[in-house]
Amino acid sequence: MTTPPRQRVEIVRYRPEHRAARRAFAAFAVLLLAIGAYGLGRWHGRDAGSPGEAATQERAVACPDELEQCLQATVNLRRGAEVDAETLRLARTEVAEARARIGTLEHEAALYRSLVDGSARTDGVSVYALELKADAAGGPHAYRYETTLIQRAARHAPLRGFATITVSGTQGGKAVRLGALATGAAAERRGVPLEFVHFQTLTGTLALPPDFEPRQVTVRADFAGGAARRAERTFDWTLAEG
Repeated sequence: MTTPPRQRVEIVRYRPEHRAARRAFAAFAVLLLAIGAYGLGRWHGRDAGSPGEAATQERAVACPDELEQCLQATVNLRRGAEVDAETLRLARTEVAEARARIGTLEHEAALYRSLVDGSARTDGVSVYALELKADAAGGPHAYRYETTLIQRAARHAPLRGFATITVSGTQGGKAVRLGALATGAAAERRGVPLEFVHFQTLTGTLALPPDFEPRQVTVRADFAGGAARRAERTFDWTLAEG
């Protein structure tokens, strides 16, 4: 009869500090792995994003310079527009003055041609022209006038006399004729004194009533002695520009 082998039982002493140490070591290893993974991720991320960050920094540095350039360009454009506007205004003023001078020269040239024109059959004194303009300085019913009288004759003699201006129109719905208006600083009761040989130009101001609507203007010159005692001409009421 065979005797069964004896089972050997080994008793191991329980040491709880060893188990705690193993757990702590495992936790420390996991922590090291986590720290390594985090550092590796940061390194890869920084390395991959560095070009974008550099470009962003360069753009941030360039933006203030570009803004300053844009502001300076805006100022330059504004100043250029102001200079252009002033230049245009001066050019228009010069053109208007040149046109006025041309008109005056043309008027004078026509006057001189009329004086020396041998084909003119009408001798004596005549009212050559009349120009009317609004006089802003004198008020809404004040008007500047300029009229020229000329003498055509084979032998010109000095002429002396007086000129008056009358204005015909309506006032209160009725026809009215304003006669013997004061026509300048030198105006007397009989009118503006005249004294010339070839021609004379008179200037002055007409002051009309507020409710008066002018239609026509008559210039009359009365001379003392001689064959030509009177010259008279009627013009339609037309205001010149300027």
